[in-house]
Amino acid sequence: MSAAQTPTQTMDAWNLVAAIEGPRLSIPVALVSALGDLRAAAFLQQAAFLSARARESDGWFFLAQTGEADDSLGSTLFARLGSWQAILGISPDTQLAIRRKLRGLGLLDEALRGVPARLHYRVHPERYLSFLGGDMPPASGEPGNKFPENPETGFLESRNQGSEKAGTYKSKERKEERKPEIQERVHAQPQAAARPAARPAQQPLSESVGIVFDATNARDVATIDRIKSGFSTGDIREAVSQAQGLDPQARAWPTAVLKILLAQQAAALKPAASKPSAPQAPAWALGAVHRPESGPGGGGGTVIDV
Repeated sequence: MSAAQTPTQTMDAWNLVAAIEGPRLSIPVALVSALGDLRAAAFLQQAAFLSARARESDGWFFLAQTGEADDSLGSTLFARLGSWQAILGISPDTQLAIRRKLRGLGLLDEALRGVPARLHYRVHPERYLSFLGGDMPPASGEPGNKFPENPETGFLESRNQGSEKAGTYKSKERKEERKPEIQERVHAQPQAAARPAARPAQQPLSESVGIVFDATNARDVATIDRIKSGFSTGDIREAVSQAQGLDPQARAWPTAVLKILLAQQAAALKPAASKPSAPQAPAWALGAVHRPESGPGGGGGTVIDV
């Protein structure tokens, strides 16, 4: 090989990658040094090897995030590997952070492919070899990556200087990257229990009463329940009417209705005010006889006989 020739000019790039990599955790020290992360280096090494084995699909391959390996006779390489978690021992969240880092460096391509759509990966062989040889910048986020993002990946990256993280990308991919196997498992997983829906505003107090409140939050709903359980329908109707009369927009807020009901309840519990006694009937009307009675001191009093 002459000094002017590069390895990729004298040997097929796919064959070169397949020759130096394999289904094992044999990570080049140069790769670890360039990425500054052992787990990211292991992920990239395995992805590069699998891309080389999937050259009939232009390097695109699928490997689940989680799952067990299948070591049965006749199983494919990807089945024997099982998943990223099985071969590398890293969680889906850690995988996501590593993938973002590698995408930001232009080393990893991702795309939704197949029916049903599943998240596929690809490592471009020349990018990988250039990075391994030190021709691409290390994971410091410095500008100068000469390999643009592949448009098939469906990502819209925005790189910030001094940051290892990629920018924004399509919402469809954001949903897919957490659970790329969702299409495979959708029929096997039980449906999640639906959350109880909050009572909507302007809902009648009960099916038969037909009283309507203006409720906007959970506190209003709790107040309505208190009103419903503590007061009669007639009292509630009257309080709602009074509350609407007090509101500029004729709204019956539950808090206002409850205050009116509590005030009415308190007034009903107060003891009745003492009424002035009726004027006493004259003695003659009662058949009383007035007779003087001398007291011990010679004084007199009045005794009323009825």
